[in-house]
Amino acid sequence: MTKLIFCFLLVILISNSSKAQTDSALTNMAKVYVIRKTGHVGSAINLRVFMDSSVVCKISNKHYSVLTVNSGEHTFYATSWDMPNPKKKFGLSLNLEAGKEYYLKMNVRERFFAVEITFDEITYNSAKPLIENLKEDKNCGK
Repeated sequence: MTKLIFCFLLVILISNSSKAQTDSALTNMAKVYVIRKTGHVGSAINLRVFMDSSVVCKISNKHYSVLTVNSGEHTFYATSWDMPNPKKKFGLSLNLEAGKEYYLKMNVRERFFAVEITFDEITYNSAKPLIENLKEDKNCGK
C-alpha cells in the first residue's frame, strides 16, 4: 500500500513539474498578429512573412495570422514568390515583450518596375475592426 501511495505522489510531482516548465516557456512569449488586407495589388498570391532571417508564415489577402514568438528584438519582412530574399530596408524591427500582443499591418505599394512590401505596427483599436472582417489563418499558410 505504501508503494502505491509513493508511486501516486511521484506521478503527481512529475506532472506538476512538466506543467510548470510549459507555463514558464509560454510566459517568455509574445503574440504577433500579422494582418493582410492589401487591396488588389498582389491579391492573388500568398506573401511570405520573414522574422529575422527565416520564413514564419505565408499569408493570403484578407487573412490574418497569430504568431507566438520569443520575446526580444526581432525584425519582420515580407516578400512575394518572385522576390527570394526580403529587402532589408523595408523591415520593421520590434522589441517584443513577453505576455504582450503586437499588431502588424502589411502594406503593398506598386513602384515603377517593383513592388514594396512593408509592415506598420498598429494599435489594438486600429487592428480590431480589420480583424473582425478578415479570416484567421490558423496554419499560417502551411
